[in-house]
Amino acid sequence: MFRHWLCAIAAAWPSLALADDPTVLRLRYDAYIGGIRVLSIATEARYDAQAYSLEVAARTVGIVGWVGDWKGDSLTRGGVMGRALRPALHRADSTWRGAPRLVELSYGADGTVRTRVEPPPEQDNREKVPEAETKGTIDTLTAIVALVRRFGSDGQCAGDWKLFDGRRRFDVMVYDAGEAALEPSNYSAYAGPARKCRVTTRRVAGYWKGQADTAEQTGYVWMAPLGEGRAPVPVRAEAEIGLGTLVLNLRKAE
Repeated sequence: MFRHWLCAIAAAWPSLALADDPTVLRLRYDAYIGGIRVLSIATEARYDAQAYSLEVAARTVGIVGWVGDWKGDSLTRGGVMGRALRPALHRADSTWRGAPRLVELSYGADGTVRTRVEPPPEQDNREKVPEAETKGTIDTLTAIVALVRRFGSDGQCAGDWKLFDGRRRFDVMVYDAGEAALEPSNYSAYAGPARKCRVTTRRVAGYWKGQADTAEQTGYVWMAPLGEGRAPVPVRAEAEIGLGTLVLNLRKAE
């Protein structure tokens, strides 16, 4: 679960007061386990005062890509209503060792979520998430946008959201973990002061059979502006996964 959350973090775009003129932001990240580069992520965000869209392309690289090739492309589009974000469409296409997977979510004005998933839950060793659990949820990318906007308003990490990614229903809680200093590194394009955020995810439904639905996972995100007068973006993230500590570093911003 946290692998998908960290990929979504890389898609966040830094704007609290959305501009009237369309703005485009491109961020590139690399992910490492034990100092070995395992994942490359490219993101593009477009936004103005009325709407936002985010695209994320992620690929395994190096020895991990050779052993277990995975790639995923995600897109979210939505509208801005005051301080609230309202997703309209979320789509995620991925391939794992040659097998395609698809999620497509469309959102009704009443909070209902229409879902198209391939393969369906019964062919994926998981229970289908009840419709009542999906109503009023948002997608992962929209949650990250909401977090960045909220961070820009007061300089602290805080918030909780109900998420549904098409297969899994989970809650995300974000807490402020204070100031931090990121040292210069060959792995990252950013060094300097940052705000550390603690991110906890709690499983609700839709996980593979045999997994505990109440399990929680915790990771961390570091936020910092990429220049004076600029809004903050995620510059680093990390979480424990089965293979070790996954570390995500900002490599390039455009």
